[in-house]
Amino acid sequence: MPAGLYPNTQRVLGAGTRLGNWLRAHGQDDLARQLRSAGGKITGNEAAGLYAMQVVIRRLRPLNLDDRTSQERLTFLTNELRIAVHDRFEQLELLPFKRH
Repeated sequence: MPAGLYPNTQRVLGAGTRLGNWLRAHGQDDLARQLRSAGGKITGNEAAGLYAMQVVIRRLRPLNLDDRTSQERLTFLTNELRIAVHDRFEQLELLPFKRH
């Protein structure tokens, strides 16, 4: 992670990286790419990157996996990212972010 980032921004990037790696390992390459792209935006324009992360989180909602253990892991990682993004949204006083 780039040096000098706010700790909660680093938390968002870390959660995004973990989820992206997991998605890639489970054949969800497009969503993993979208997360990487959103993470890249955060370092240049944090607000735009956070909004991009929010879009990817919404796209993850309908994703259902046949394996219960994999579905639970996906839910955990997605929630981790959602919470980190929400916290950073609040700190930056950006437009409301809905938790679902």
